[in-house]
Amino acid sequence: MARPKAFDQDTVLVKAMHVFWARGYAGTSLDDLVAAMGINRQSIYNTFGDKHSLFMRCLKMYWQYELDRVYEGIKGDKAEDRLRSMMHEISHLATSSGEMGCMLLNSLGELAPQDQAVVDFYLKIDHESIQSMSNRISAGQENGEFESHFNPSAAAKFLIALSIGIRTLGKVMPGNQDFSEIADFAIDVLKKR
Repeated sequence: MARPKAFDQDTVLVKAMHVFWARGYAGTSLDDLVAAMGINRQSIYNTFGDKHSLFMRCLKMYWQYELDRVYEGIKGDKAEDRLRSMMHEISHLATSSGEMGCMLLNSLGELAPQDQAVVDFYLKIDHESIQSMSNRISAGQENGEFESHFNPSAAAKFLIALSIGIRTLGKVMPGNQDFSEIADFAIDVLKKR
């Protein structure tokens, strides 16, 4: 009979996530993970599979954590207020992550195009984000908050590209900038005049 696990999976996943986030996939050895997680190699393999499987679980956990933080920061009933607060929260994440930046963008930069699992995960997120923002922009157009001549999908792609730029700048200039004015400008462009 197999022994029950003497560790909490979520706790050790968070520890592994921080190692991958700080060092990248290639820069993280199994010895680094064993030391950080406080479990042996066999427990890692038995519980999470190989290093790449563990990395993908960590990347998904990271993204859920980021989404939760962004959605907690969304305020307001109007589409404009909700998009603006979302962009402000993304700006805040850019400055609060410091030099570590965004784990997802770091991983994409490090591993694309050779790691199809990372690329596919990003493309899924990108598609979901475009759809969600596009729906908010459409709602804002329908209730007269946003200009009607904007293509909602193109506007959503613009906001996502801007978010990626803000997150990247946050890594390059940690704590040195408030990106909220950039976020405000982007939402103001959409507003009905």
